[in-house]
Amino acid sequence: MDVDSLRIEDFYPILVPNKNWYWLGHSNIEDFVLTKRINSLEAKQYSNSITDFLWDTDRERLLEFLEAADGIKLWKLYLLPELKRLIENIDFTNEHTILQSFAGFFRIKFELEWNSKKRQFESHSSSHGEPHYELIFNFCDLKFNTFDFEAYFEKEYHDRDTIARLVINRKHLKELYRKVKDTIPKKTRYYRFREEEITTYEIDLCQFLESSENCRIVADVGMTHYISKLIKDLKQLIKSKPSNS
Repeated sequence: MDVDSLRIEDFYPILVPNKNWYWLGHSNIEDFVLTKRINSLEAKQYSNSITDFLWDTDRERLLEFLEAADGIKLWKLYLLPELKRLIENIDFTNEHTILQSFAGFFRIKFELEWNSKKRQFESHSSSHGEPHYELIFNFCDLKFNTFDFEAYFEKEYHDRDTIARLVINRKHLKELYRKVKDTIPKKTRYYRFREEEITTYEIDLCQFLESSENCRIVADVGMTHYISKLIKDLKQLIKSKPSNS
């Protein structure tokens, strides 16, 4: 084919027309283009660009492309520094401080809705910081999701696999429920979408864990065991990847 005779339409389906613009025809193509761009950057820009794209576009495959392009650079300049940053922000004084500092690092907050008929909490809304860590952990084959912490409070998510993975001890749920209802101010409002009044409890997990009693209860439910195992796996991963790997 004569290059000089090429028209933009000849690049379909790589380029797909969209009104007055063109889209890249597949996310893999976008990731390839981003990889070429990011991989040409120096250390700080390289790291910041990866985080920005993981935050904005939830691109787990971008890490796969970057590793294929230059795995040594990806681990040395991005993955290891980010994993170490998390470890460095954890207070290892005792189980209480480990749990609280871990929750504080991710700024985990969620709103629980009380289902009076089922006598249980259900998910209403949630938020957290450092969202790119979920993609990093999954890329590193470490099972982690910030929603896991909310799942301890919600029976509807306690299937066999979740109970096993999060080491949930359901015997202590009543005590956890009672503590939430006794210490967290409830909010009652009309929920227009369902045309009914609902009662919710907003939990900032780091603040909730400031109480040693609350910390003991969530530890009994299984959260401490889950985080301790996650940190252990994380440390082993870091140790297995020399800084100059």
